[in-house]
Amino acid sequence: MGKPLFLLGAGASIDAGLFDTNRLTREIYKILCNDHYKVPGKVFGYVVAKILARKVRQGGSPFDEVNVEEAYDGVERLILRDRDLTSEFVSSWDPFLDALQPKFDKEKFIRSLEKSIHIDSRHSLRGQFSITFDRRNIRDVAEEIARLETSSAFTSQANILTYLTNALLLCLRHNPKRMMYMKKLVDIICYAGGDIGSLNYDTVTEDALKSRSISYDYGLSSWSEKKIVSFVGSRADIRLMKLHGSMNWFGDGDEISVQTPEPGQKPMLVFGGGGGKLRPDGPFLQLRHEFERQLLATNAFVVIGYSFGDDHLNAIIRRWVSTRRRAKMIIVDPQPIRYAPKTLGTPFTLGKDRKLQKKTVDITHIRKKTAVAVDDIKEMIDQPIDLSVPPNLTGVLPDALIRVIV
Repeated sequence: MGKPLFLLGAGASIDAGLFDTNRLTREIYKILCNDHYKVPGKVFGYVVAKILARKVRQGGSPFDEVNVEEAYDGVERLILRDRDLTSEFVSSWDPFLDALQPKFDKEKFIRSLEKSIHIDSRHSLRGQFSITFDRRNIRDVAEEIARLETSSAFTSQANILTYLTNALLLCLRHNPKRMMYMKKLVDIICYAGGDIGSLNYDTVTEDALKSRSISYDYGLSSWSEKKIVSFVGSRADIRLMKLHGSMNWFGDGDEISVQTPEPGQKPMLVFGGGGGKLRPDGPFLQLRHEFERQLLATNAFVVIGYSFGDDHLNAIIRRWVSTRRRAKMIIVDPQPIRYAPKTLGTPFTLGKDRKLQKKTVDITHIRKKTAVAVDDIKEMIDQPIDLSVPPNLTGVLPDALIRVIV
């Protein structure tokens, strides 16, 4: 069966005090609205409102939640719209963005500056000058300088995205007192000899590993020199592949520093919807390749807290399912999951008569939060693969073949 590969999604960190992707939208909005300039909060809130309006037009509820990655995508497309080829076919963009930008009145600035200081030189021959200030005009000068500063900050390309990323980082701080379940989970992973692929930016997993004195490797030791993600020669207990980056990774282009950023480096995160997940710079494509390579090399796959919302990652999972003949898959998620073949592939084979011939992947869905599912995870890992088909099988495939633990 080989050593298992674990995939950790956002649901794996929620029990450590972090927010889910919907609550994260609200928390980031609060942070942005507390900013001095207010502009990032207004843009973010406007985009969220537009997303909700679109959902309502499609039959949804105006009280639905908005996923933070969906909101980020909307902000990015709005403020960088001129980079998109579709801008050539849009005759009139929503004027909201332009209306937010303060207008610097050059003439008013010069006029107010001239009026703000008055120098009386009637006694200049005696070496005496009298200087008076007009507070009202000085206030006008200050207001125009503030507008210029705000305008400059606002028009800086991707500056709002920087505010958004910084707000995200503030929300990624976990509660050290709520880590026991993760410590038990990394014990299980180490016991099973498994490795980890993570979609999370937080350091919940790293802190749990450190607390158990379990060494880990990001696979970045060869990156600076060869620009390759590699675990060759690694002596770490666990390989930790953070597919979307990490809050403690900093970089500029292909340069990466872990923990301590170099001047000019920013957090290395793949944030946003599906299209943005295939980021060409940095180690992200290499990490995805390494994750798929390791997944195809094992017949045991444990998915924790991932709701199958990344089309690119789902394609990797479908390839794994479709190429298995005798494998085990454990899914941990408190919510029901739609086991559509377009999402998970086909964990069975059909005969020429289109009837079920045999099961190829033994799938168990543990419908519990991660913190209360740890014992079930260990039990299911220890159990042998069961490809038997229940007698008198009824229901839709592959849902009818899934073992559900509640």
